[in-house]
Amino acid sequence: SNHPIEKFLSLLQAHSIATAFDIRTNPASRFSPQFNRKSLDQSLNEVGIEYEFLGKELGGRPKEDGFYDKEGYVLYERLASTSEFRRGIRRIAEASEMTRLALLCTEMDPKECHRHHLLATYLMERGFTILHILRDETLLDAALLSHEFASRQIPLLEPTGEDLSWRSPNPMRKPATSPKRRRNH
Repeated sequence: SNHPIEKFLSLLQAHSIATAFDIRTNPASRFSPQFNRKSLDQSLNEVGIEYEFLGKELGGRPKEDGFYDKEGYVLYERLASTSEFRRGIRRIAEASEMTRLALLCTEMDPKECHRHHLLATYLMERGFTILHILRDETLLDAALLSHEFASRQIPLLEPTGEDLSWRSPNPMRKPATSPKRRRNH
């Protein structure tokens, strides 16, 4: 979101976060410079919270075209099958055994963010408990949020092959367009 840095730090401290994993693909903002990678790292370190960048491994906006469908949505099954993604997940799993951690992204609402639809879903399937820290300092159990989505999207038949329905909640790129034909006059 766009909290003042003091509010953001107090949210993390209120929940005893010791390590913050930045999962933004590009951790920079001209509207909220307090969340630029270098500034954020410094602010977190000043209050004793370790900062680690995992946007390359776990970011929600991959560079390669093959991770997007024709409508511009990120296909999470493809992303989750990469060695980079698995390396990022291993890093989170290892850290979670030693520290209370947070995954940081840009979106305020987990319903609109890959940290819930991709990462929380993936981690919960592997036995992790995920809680979203909300703006008012309350916690939202990701399992309840996932149940809300699942109750709306029950397929009649199991799809064969790749699950193209497991994708970003919003398009991350402009939809692919077919090349325009040139007319001869």
